[in-house]
Amino acid sequence: MLTACIRKGRHTMSLLRENSEFTINVPREGSDKKILGYCGSRFGRDTDKIADLGLTLVEPQVVSVPAIEEMPLTLECRMLYMQPQVIADLKPEEQKWYPQDKPSTAGGSNKDEHITVYGEIVAAYLLD
Repeated sequence: MLTACIRKGRHTMSLLRENSEFTINVPREGSDKKILGYCGSRFGRDTDKIADLGLTLVEPQVVSVPAIEEMPLTLECRMLYMQPQVIADLKPEEQKWYPQDKPSTAGGSNKDEHITVYGEIVAAYLLD
């Protein structure tokens, strides 16, 4: 099993609603840190991160979503369940991260809660 918390307004959530299969691609020591910086600071609905970075897609083993050669540790997953976060159920000191002033489509967003995605790992491997 794998769990991931994703803000509900992110492009990732719209992709998961279209296709419940996904991959988690993890860098190895020595991987280009610019990839993570770029991907973590751009919205996928606004740009093609794969093309922008010249990343190499690799045919998956089980699911329909490719792996990424430059991020060789690959977990292929099928979503089993989504669970919305209830902000009121958080400890008061944690609620500060949800002050409701920036929508999820904005940088530094904090307005919407996370959705916890539960995925079954159906394949795990390291690309050469």
